[in-house]
Amino acid sequence: MKPKIVCSCFLIVVLATLDLHGIHREPVGWNRLAAEFGDDLPIGRNIGVSMIESPPFVSNYQPNATNPEFNGKTFEMKSGESAVSEHATVVEQLFFDNTMSIAPGIDTIDVYNANSWVVETT
Repeated sequence: MKPKIVCSCFLIVVLATLDLHGIHREPVGWNRLAAEFGDDLPIGRNIGVSMIESPPFVSNYQPNATNPEFNGKTFEMKSGESAVSEHATVVEQLFFDNTMSIAPGIDTIDVYNANSWVVETT
């Protein structure tokens, strides 16, 4: 299981460094979908989502909700109080920010630390 966590974190770091111009969209097929749907492209409105921040980031799992890219978004902190995590902020920008993410229409995000999420959802 540890290799998956390391690989996931590595992939996210790589995508975050490439994200200056939405480069993360191509590997997941977003650009092709956008070309096919045009103005009718679904952007995530009315979809419930959760983000789960895993170790070693569990103690600080909250994204920086004051980031202007998150205007209009609500982060529901489901695992109690948390300090801001830069990692959580970068990951959530890839998925939910208002301009360069793959789902800018999502406006409410449930955020958990991994340990709490496992306990609450099993």
